[in-house]
Amino acid sequence: MKYILLVLSVMLFGCAQTPPPTSMNTTDWQSFGEEMALKGKTKQTEASLAEAASSPSIDANLYAAYGQGYEVGKTQYCSQNPRALGRRGETYLGICDDIDKWFRFNYERGAESKFDVR
Repeated sequence: MKYILLVLSVMLFGCAQTPPPTSMNTTDWQSFGEEMALKGKTKQTEASLAEAASSPSIDANLYAAYGQGYEVGKTQYCSQNPRALGRRGETYLGICDDIDKWFRFNYERGAESKFDVR
């Protein structure tokens, strides 16, 4: 029974992943990058995006657009309260560590406070 639940969880997690755009429109790729950062996802390499998009390669302009969007989303994501993020039980993948050296520390304090009984 536990095995079935594990398999179903993995399948649902896989379905929840947002696939890269199939278009060659830089605006779509910029929006995709921003969306991924706003979800706290780490920035993907050009090769990993090409693989996920089932495309032999991603045009340099598309990857640049993805990167620009990602930086916009990252700025917004990293401006939130890290303690609140931890209290909500959301996963933190370290994307703000280069912006705010205390972000992870405060996130962890928030995650710990979620379990405090008062």
